[in-house]
Amino acid sequence: MTVIAVGLAAGGIAPRLTHGPHWAYVGLGAGFATLGVLLLAYGLRRHMTVERALSEGRYSAADPRALAVLTGAGVVLGLLTLALLITSL
Repeated sequence: MTVIAVGLAAGGIAPRLTHGPHWAYVGLGAGFATLGVLLLAYGLRRHMTVERALSEGRYSAADPRALAVLTGAGVVLGLLTLALLITSL
């Protein structure tokens, strides 16, 4: 939920407080909100997979591709946020 709150702040509040390009903040906010929804969906899927594996007495590893995509999206959004903040000074 924190990532969704960051999306709201970046896309809804920040544009009103700065003189930077409005579209950039809205796009960044939408990106963070999308990442938040994807993290919630993956968390639920992962929870169900682990519960099923535990009930069957086995181990369920996390999908490294999903983790790489989610981590990569977070890194890209973080770098874009940093770039936007630096250029808005």
